[in-house]
Amino acid sequence: MVVFHIGCDGPFDTALREVTKRCYGLDHNPMPTRPDFFCLDLDTMGCPLPQKDDVEIILLGEVLEHLLAPGLVLKQVRKQYPGREVLITVPNAFCPQPRLKQGIEMVNRDHTAWYSYTTLTTLVAKCGYTMQEWMWYGGKPLVAEGLIFVVS
Repeated sequence: MVVFHIGCDGPFDTALREVTKRCYGLDHNPMPTRPDFFCLDLDTMGCPLPQKDDVEIILLGEVLEHLLAPGLVLKQVRKQYPGREVLITVPNAFCPQPRLKQGIEMVNRDHTAWYSYTTLTTLVAKCGYTMQEWMWYGGKPLVAEGLIFVVS
């Protein structure tokens, strides 16, 4: 399988490269030692994504919640990689927040959005995608740590 991993900075990318035929990576942080890597700030989106014809699956893992305009990125992926499956993971807006009553929201300071099943479903539909499958990860339904969507 050939994967285009958008937002590839992290330990999951190393594991992914070990089990794929090829894994292209894209992130805004330079990674000079990582093979098949492209450095691009997705928030500027003034230029197209790198085009690789052998890509079978696009992975947007824990990246949409960091972007200023996630819909523009999803539309660019759809335009440049039509018909490919896109796997999206995001934190769940309804995961337990034990300190919320004290006014402390447990969220990464870089996040611009908190997705629920409904808001992510709406976003992907507005960007022209069809839901293939979805599931929770990291806990029980409704209050799990995150969501996984497979769309095309």
